[in-house]
Amino acid sequence: MRTTLWVTLLLTASCTTGIRREIPQAIWEPIFFKTIDSTVAGAKMQELREKRLARSDLEVRVWAGFGRSCLEGLVIQREAGSWRAYHVQQMGESREVQPFRSWKEVWNDLVALGILSLPDSSALPNGRNIYDGISYVVEYQTKG
Repeated sequence: MRTTLWVTLLLTASCTTGIRREIPQAIWEPIFFKTIDSTVAGAKMQELREKRLARSDLEVRVWAGFGRSCLEGLVIQREAGSWRAYHVQQMGESREVQPFRSWKEVWNDLVALGILSLPDSSALPNGRNIYDGISYVVEYQTKG
């Protein structure tokens, strides 16, 4: 009995990923992510929704464009304690960028300003679609 309980607990613990996905069920999501996924593939990056990060790692991607303008993104990553960021363009171009301060300071400022709690546009009152404007999408993954 004790062995069975131990094996059951071990199997249950090994199957738990701890990942909570919040993907908006809004009309814009499949439209925008088609462009995001294409851009990410062109830059030889992995889709953030499918990426598996280590417990201490994080990644945030801020995308701007859609409409009539080309998509651009800023990708900020912390991997094994090291910070990096990339400017990604719709044509599949990607280049590392440097901040005036450290990326850790930039990240702390973004968190303090509420980047992790931005509401989906469908949750805002008087939401409108503007077809010739610029839209923004923020996606992030963090475990710690």
